[in-house]
Amino acid sequence: MTICEAVARPSMRFVPVKSAEQQAALMLHRTRDLLIRQRTQLVMLEACLRRDAFRAHLTELGVVASQGRDGVKALIAIVADESGGRLPGLAREVLGALAAQLARWPSKLAPSTGASAPNIARAKRAGASKPFPAPA
Repeated sequence: MTICEAVARPSMRFVPVKSAEQQAALMLHRTRDLLIRQRTQLVMLEACLRRDAFRAHLTELGVVASQGRDGVKALIAIVADESGGRLPGLAREVLGALAAQLARWPSKLAPSTGASAPNIARAKRAGASKPFPAPA
């Protein structure tokens, strides 16, 4: 019914049907965008939760630092300093595990290289205007 009505309207514009290759290229773009958004949200959430827990545990022991990455780096250095008597041994061991994760999380945010060169060439042949979106 809707198709008959659309055909009957003189102002209706029609678009060409996309080939299977074009559909695949569009699917690649949409899926990659979705995965990048999900990865970014997950990594940021995990990092925030770890950072907040790390700060909270150290604050309970009277160890505080400024906000931001520099403050977290200072706290990581305090935990790593075994010669200082600021932290009990067990606390240093437990916080060391969190510190190791926090020290790694910026590298997890590095953008992925995306699809391989053959996929980029295939997307261009299929008529994609840009090979791949920039990572978020």
